[in-house]
Amino acid sequence: MNFLSTNSLRKSIRTILSITLISAPLMLGALSQEAMAGERQMNRTNHPNKPVKHDALRKKESGTYTSTTTRTGPNGQSTRETTAVVDREAGTLARDTTVTGPNGKTATVHADVAKTADGYTRDVTRTGPNGKTSTTNTEMVRTEDGRSIDTTHTGPNGKTSTRSTDVVRTDDSVQRTTVATAPNGETRTIVTTRTVTPTP
Repeated sequence: MNFLSTNSLRKSIRTILSITLISAPLMLGALSQEAMAGERQMNRTNHPNKPVKHDALRKKESGTYTSTTTRTGPNGQSTRETTAVVDREAGTLARDTTVTGPNGKTATVHADVAKTADGYTRDVTRTGPNGKTSTTNTEMVRTEDGRSIDTTHTGPNGKTSTRSTDVVRTDDSVQRTTVATAPNGETRTIVTTRTVTPTP
């Protein structure tokens, strides 16, 4: 079996997306100078019984961060190429990632993140190896006692699902209320409350 088949490509693109969703707002606020400065190269080989070699090259030039990772295994070679352009003054981040499998098929993720007056917006487009596209749009707004996050996902078939989360903080607790609506219209509400120790 090809070690990076179509299903593996899809798994890789989901991994890339999760990293993008977590790291993008953080990159806008404070990019690691150590990780972004100059050029860095890494080579790693897995367990001898499962020889998979990873080669990574990272570099930064004038606010543009590029990363190329090559994975070489017994069934061929795959690559992941990422380019992120950060404008600190404008508070924006544009990130493109392309994964290419040994069979030449590719999957991509494009993300745009922008600071707003009271939060940020994030728009992500994913294109799978079959050429089908899906999008995820997120807006986070800080409130007086917490924050709200609204996300809309549109799948390759055009169907949409939504997720709205409100986080409210008090002196001794944090309450999170999430309302998720599936493409078929079914709605689920989850409420969690966490107790916190008041600051002296």
